[in-house]
Amino acid sequence: MVGDPKTLHDLARVDGAVHVQCRVCGHVELKDREEMIRGRLFHRLSCDWEVVCRSQRCGSPKCDSADVRVSVAPYSQDMDVLKRRRGAMITIGLALHILHRSSYSATQAGIPVEAVRLVLRALHPFVGDRSLLERYWELYSRERAPHETLTLPFGWIVQRLVARGYSVPGEMRTG
Repeated sequence: MVGDPKTLHDLARVDGAVHVQCRVCGHVELKDREEMIRGRLFHRLSCDWEVVCRSQRCGSPKCDSADVRVSVAPYSQDMDVLKRRRGAMITIGLALHILHRSSYSATQAGIPVEAVRLVLRALHPFVGDRSLLERYWELYSRERAPHETLTLPFGWIVQRLVARGYSVPGEMRTG
């Protein structure tokens, strides 16, 4: 790729990530392009490179400056980290999709028990709090009335993932 990309989608050609460096506090962040694309599309923001560069803010919790330098990190040295992170995001996304469906299912016929057990097991390394997952399992595995849902324990799991810094789709955050 010669010159700056036209959109975030162009970064796929060089397997690139987005490198953001704050000029105020010096915070450096390497962002996964797929997460950025998903987030921007969800919020109906443009993926044009010029717009991304103008709208990007510092990712440090102490600084919210708009004075940042945005660049492409092609074939990034930290690509192994990004690949692991992308794998984690895929696992979390699929697991939350299944849990979301099971939380609204009044009976266990909708989602097999084995699927929910597997999903809870897959989420354990990311949630880090076994009690939340056990609570969900206890409520899921017992008989429920048709009006009873698991939206509250599902919301706790989502809140925990967000608190630990994992990207969770917006439709899942509402519980």
